[in-house]
Amino acid sequence: MMSLPEPAALFRPVRTAALALLLLAALPAAAQSFAAGAGGGAVADLGASAARSGFHNFGGYGFFEVSIESYGARNEVLLQARGEFLTLPGGAAGAPDVNVSSGLGIVTYRFREDWWDAGLLAGVGVFGISPKSPSASQAAADPSETVFGWCAGAQTVFRISRRVDFRLEASWQVPSTRLQHKFFFVTGGFGYRF
Repeated sequence: MMSLPEPAALFRPVRTAALALLLLAALPAAAQSFAAGAGGGAVADLGASAARSGFHNFGGYGFFEVSIESYGARNEVLLQARGEFLTLPGGAAGAPDVNVSSGLGIVTYRFREDWWDAGLLAGVGVFGISPKSPSASQAAADPSETVFGWCAGAQTVFRISRRVDFRLEASWQVPSTRLQHKFFFVTGGFGYRF
């Protein structure tokens, strides 16, 4: 008589193959590199509704990026997912500041040099606009909104070590808000490649 194998023995090769596939999927491909990081900087709202000009407000960001295409040793295309948190001046004189939270998808084209990279970037995303509560001497001007927008800019990346880099970036960001907030965001930050 032939005996049937135990159910655990039947699934052992399936479990082993699944584990091997998970490990292979977790390893980056030789042509791809990944990075994550954070930074912060100064914000200048230059929109028609800006009550004051200049870099009077601040913000920060976090990102995850992947190199999606490399053209030899000198050029590369990267895709970045970024979250930003910043404040803008109110849309009218005497209005409270506005909190902005955004999620952006950004494409960057970089030119590589020996110890630094320079690139151009462009992206689209969603901006959440939330005015702060007015004090007794302030009047509300900005409505709460969730809108689409775009950004474009330039960046320079300095390689500190094989895995760590320092990034300088300037971007022009235009959410489709009712009070026409358009701002310039100048940042510095660190990235870690893995």
